[in-house]
Amino acid sequence: MNSSRMQKESQRKTLDDIGRDWDRNVQARALELSTNSDAAYRSLCNHILKHLKEHAPVGSSVLDAGCGLGFLTKQIHDLKYNVVGVDVSHGSIRFAVDNFKGIDFEANSIEDYAVANSSKFHAVVANMVLHNTPDLGATLKAISKLLQPGGVLIGTIPHPAFYLYNRADLTAEQLGDYSEEHEVELPFRIRGGEPHPGLVSYYHRGLASYNKQLRRARLIDIAVDEPSRVGPGNPHDVLILVAHESDSD
Repeated sequence: MNSSRMQKESQRKTLDDIGRDWDRNVQARALELSTNSDAAYRSLCNHILKHLKEHAPVGSSVLDAGCGLGFLTKQIHDLKYNVVGVDVSHGSIRFAVDNFKGIDFEANSIEDYAVANSSKFHAVVANMVLHNTPDLGATLKAISKLLQPGGVLIGTIPHPAFYLYNRADLTAEQLGDYSEEHEVELPFRIRGGEPHPGLVSYYHRGLASYNKQLRRARLIDIAVDEPSRVGPGNPHDVLILVAHESDSD
C-alpha cells in the first residue's frame, strides 16, 4: 500500500464521526421532512415500501438500519410491520423517539447492534446508508447476521455511475475514478433547498464493488432496480438493491 493510500486510510472517519456529522443536520432535515418539502424522499420511500411488501409479509420483523429521523420507520410501522430503527446519529434518534411513539429506536451503529443483539429480522431496510459507511464489508456482514435465513435486504444508494457526475459543484479530483473507491465530503441538500450546515461523507464505490461485498456477506440473489427518475431528481440518480441472506451453510 502506498504512503498516500495509507494516509487516507488513517484519516478515514469513524462511525461516531459520521453520526456527529448528521447530528449537525438534524434541525434542517427535520424541517424538510416535517413539511413534506423533499419530494424525492417521498418518492423513494414509496419504492422501498413496494419492495418491502413484495418480500416481507405484513406483521413480520423489519430493521430500519440507518433510520435517521424515523420518518420511513413510521411508515413501515403504519403498514403493521414490527419495526426497529437504528442510527449512529444520537440527535436523529432523539428526534425519532420524541416524535414517533410506540416504535423502538436505538442510537447505535448497525455493526455494534449486530454484536449486542441476537434478534433475527425478516427484512432489513437501508435507505441511503450504504454509501455513507466507511467499511461497506463490515456493515453488510452485520446486516447479514441480523437477517433470518432467506431474509431480505432492501438498500438504496445514489447511482454510482450517475450521481456524482450529475453534480455541478464537484471538481474533477472529487469525482475521481469510477472504478476506485474514494471519499467525498458533500453538503447535503435537497433539490431547490439550502445546503445543510454539516458536510457528510459519501463513499463512492462502483456497482461491481457493491456486488462483490454483498456476496462476501452471504447476501445473494441480488436484484438491481434502476428507477428512471425518483421524484424531481436527475434521471437515474438512485439504485435500489435487493438481496437475500443465504440460507445454506
